[in-house]
Amino acid sequence: MLYDALIAPFAEFDFMRRALVGVLAIALAGGPVGVFLMLRRMSLTGDAMAHGILPGAAVAYLVAGLSLPAMTVGGLIAGVTVAMLAGLVARATALKEDASLAAFYLLSLALGVTIVSMRGSSVDLFHVLFGTVLAVGLMMLPAAASRFWSADISSMIAIAVAIGAGSGVVGLLLSYHAELPAGPAIVLSAGAAYLLSLAGGREGGLFWLALPRRHLEA
Repeated sequence: MLYDALIAPFAEFDFMRRALVGVLAIALAGGPVGVFLMLRRMSLTGDAMAHGILPGAAVAYLVAGLSLPAMTVGGLIAGVTVAMLAGLVARATALKEDASLAAFYLLSLALGVTIVSMRGSSVDLFHVLFGTVLAVGLMMLPAAASRFWSADISSMIAIAVAIGAGSGVVGLLLSYHAELPAGPAIVLSAGAAYLLSLAGGREGGLFWLALPRRHLEA
């Protein structure tokens, strides 16, 4: 029974395995980027960054196929590069950081699509990675949830990656068994993790804030 519910969908169907690779790649590559954007108060630019990692993932896919480590490393490198270039331009010129990020994101997105099309790939990498797993939610919701569990950046990144990966797996299983669209199911799973963290996280969660504070004795 447990096998049929949790393992069989991925063991028996190729599209589920491909979707699993995609969500794990986004969780691993998007977790650190999402934490960075959250700490810089740039959470709404997650949409740009989610597409900005496409060239790295595209190159990794063309070189190594649907390899989770390769796509993770490629996407992470591309995302960090876009963020750094946008920051450098914002500091060196009169252009604001959001505008420079938008410019580099568009260039990065176009470059990624061009890389795939030049090789004549029959796989629509954009939809494999981003179309059905609403990459923005999987990037930003785990990052926001991680802040309620730790104030240390390294721990936040690790927690964000774990929450993102877990939300992706749960969302895919929910989509399979309940016949729901994969994207919303994954985002709802990540949203549930965020709400649980908001309620019970030890770093500013509502439960802990509601507890009476101990006063120092005179």
